[in-house]
Amino acid sequence: MTHGVVSILDQNHYRVIENLWAEMHQRFGVGNPDILAMPHMSYHTAEKYDEEKLAVILEEVASQERPFTITASGIGIFPAPNPIVYVPVVRTADLTNLHTQLCTQLDPIAQNSNPFFAPDSWIPHITLGNYDITLEKLGPISQWLHQQAINLTITIDNLYVLTDETSDYIEMFSVKFRGD
Repeated sequence: MTHGVVSILDQNHYRVIENLWAEMHQRFGVGNPDILAMPHMSYHTAEKYDEEKLAVILEEVASQERPFTITASGIGIFPAPNPIVYVPVVRTADLTNLHTQLCTQLDPIAQNSNPFFAPDSWIPHITLGNYDITLEKLGPISQWLHQQAINLTITIDNLYVLTDETSDYIEMFSVKFRGD
């Protein structure tokens, strides 16, 4: 089981990503939207966290963090036997600072942290498809997504903990930013 510390997208962009998932499912037979996670951007993932300490850390971070905006534009591909297609997020100072702060505090309470989310490796993104895209479908999917001219300005104002129990993403904890 994987746990992730994420920000859920604001309501308008949540719908944009859900609509892209639904359209990809309809056109290409990938990414059944009923079992995909909530549209989000991940900061840290691990097999498990000390849940008591996790809640305290996220409350503390959220109490100091103010909402900020991110820009997500275009499409990207992480190579794999089943490629991961995503919307790249511009890495700003606010986003990098939040990510670094979270990693610094979460790594000591995490079991088997995912190295792809370490500060030197992390590529901020919003996943569009990740487990059933074949190399044969990648070209047509990429062409279609390119035509969608994805360019989003998203308000980030929350932290959530999601877990992937039996493919259904379950929200374990959430907190809104409250900094001055």
